[in-house]
Amino acid sequence: GKVFEVVQFPGGCGITRPAYATNILKFQNFWLLWIVAYLNSAKLTATAMHMGGWYFGQQNRSALRSVKTSVTTSIPALSIGSLITAVVDKIVEVATQDFWWTNPGGCALRLLYACFQGCIMAMTRFAIITHAFTGGSFFSSGRDAYQVMKKNFVGGFVTNRVGRSVVANVSQLVALGIGLFCWHLIDKDNNFTTLKDSLSGKL
Repeated sequence: GKVFEVVQFPGGCGITRPAYATNILKFQNFWLLWIVAYLNSAKLTATAMHMGGWYFGQQNRSALRSVKTSVTTSIPALSIGSLITAVVDKIVEVATQDFWWTNPGGCALRLLYACFQGCIMAMTRFAIITHAFTGGSFFSSGRDAYQVMKKNFVGGFVTNRVGRSVVANVSQLVALGIGLFCWHLIDKDNNFTTLKDSLSGKL
């Protein structure tokens, strides 16, 4: 089908997008959000499995085995959790766009975003972590995580905030290290000294 259509009007013409093309783009956008959310959930599950195995003394729980489990038997639970995350991300996207207050739907989503976004995302992460330990379904893991959070809400909230901060900082450090290493390799291959000069303040 056509992605764009030429529409004539008095005094000229213009380009419009058919309704089906707009719907396809919206579906693709949401599908990509879901895929990214699933990959993040798989990463979280693999990390939780590996760290849990190390903490509880299960030496046979290798990192490769954890990754394999997160992309095979854990697919149903992670898909549901990722779907919830993708929906929340879409709500955040609409609620935080420019001039959200001019759209009644944007105002409603903004209210939901302000009230429930942090809670829903945190409970989804805890449900996925619980699934990594128990191997249960997403909803049964969510119930178990809710029972744990009822007993120790403050500790769980602090753990969630600290964990997100640590993961974000470590990711930034790893990205910085990889960037500097690649910069060093480029300088070495081309006999440049740009990295050394920039670090010494000569640039």
